Amino acid sequence: MELTPPPATTEHPVGTPGFEFEKSSNPASGTAIATGSVVTYTLTGVNTGETGLDEVVITDDLSQVLPYAKFNDDVVVKVGDHVVAAPILDGTELTWTGSLAEGATVTITYSVTVNADAAGETLANVATTSATPPGGQTITPPPSETEHSVLTPLAITGGQLAPWILVLSVLLLISGGALMLLRRRTKTA
Repeated sequence: MELTPPPATTEHPVGTPGFEFEKSSNPASGTAIATGSVVTYTLTGVNTGETGLDEVVITDDLSQVLPYAKFNDDVVVKVGDHVVAAPILDGTELTWTGSLAEGATVTITYSVTVNADAAGETLANVATTSATPPGGQTITPPPSETEHSVLTPLAITGGQLAPWILVLSVLLLISGGALMLLRRRTKTA
C-alpha cells in the first residue's frame, strides 16, 4: 500500500513597506535671520513599514544656501543611537545612502553660517528622498523644504528704542509746548 501525503501549503507574507521623511531647521523655517547667524538643519527619515529598506537615499539641495552661507563641515548621521558614515557633499548636493531596518530612524544634522554679504538674500533648500524595500517598488515621500530670509542692516537695527531717547523726546515736547505758551502770553500782554 502506497501512502500519499496530503499537499503542504506554506505562506510567506511580505511585510508592507513604509517610509516617512521630514526636514527641519533651527531657527525654524520662515524665521528671518541676521548675517553671521548659524542655521542648523535636521533631516529625519523613518522606516514606518513592516520590512527593512535595502536602500535609502536622502539628497539635500543646497544650491540656494551655499552662495550665501558657509557649510560648517559638522555633519553627524545617526541610525538609531549609532553614528554612521556621513553624507557626501558634491558641489551643492549633500547625499546620504544607507539601509534602514524595520522601525529604524536616520537623523542627519549639519549647520551653515550666514555670510556677512548675504543681507537681503533668501536661504532656501529642498531635500528629497527615496527608499527601496527588498524586491519592491521605490517609495518616494514628498520633498521637504526650509526657507530663511536674511535681514538687511536697516531691519536689524529696528530693535527697541533706548529709554533715554523716549525721555528726551518727552522733554523736548514739553519744552516746545512751554515755549509756545510763553510766546503767546508775551504777545497778548
